[in-house]
Amino acid sequence: MTGLSVALCSIFIQPKIFKRFSVGSAYIVFAFICGGGLILISLLENLIYQWIIGSVASAAQLICYTALLTIISSSVSEKEQGKAMGGAGAGFGLAWFINDIMMGGLTSISVKLPIAVGGVFLFVSLLLVTLYLLRRQSRI
Repeated sequence: MTGLSVALCSIFIQPKIFKRFSVGSAYIVFAFICGGGLILISLLENLIYQWIIGSVASAAQLICYTALLTIISSSVSEKEQGKAMGGAGAGFGLAWFINDIMMGGLTSISVKLPIAVGGVFLFVSLLLVTLYLLRRQSRI
């Protein structure tokens, strides 16, 4: 279900989002949706609601990922974009590695804890990206 929502989002919704919103605004809005959705999933007991919210959060995560890569790419010159994308790929790989290590310990405490922690970290990233965008805007 979540994979289907991501596929449909990438085909139908994501192009419309980036036509209507700036990349930074899209990240801010959809990081809030994704982070809030993950935290909500960890609090709810109803499996149907968890699947519905999880599908929406997965689609929102796709928009966040694309927006973040665009923000990274646009923050460097054309000559440096390969390095920036390589660094972003390495950073994402490291994040996924850390995620995998943390997953076991968090799951031993509570099965829902990794999802809640993911939501909290999305809010942290929302704060950091917002601060970066404000700082970048003030320099322009």
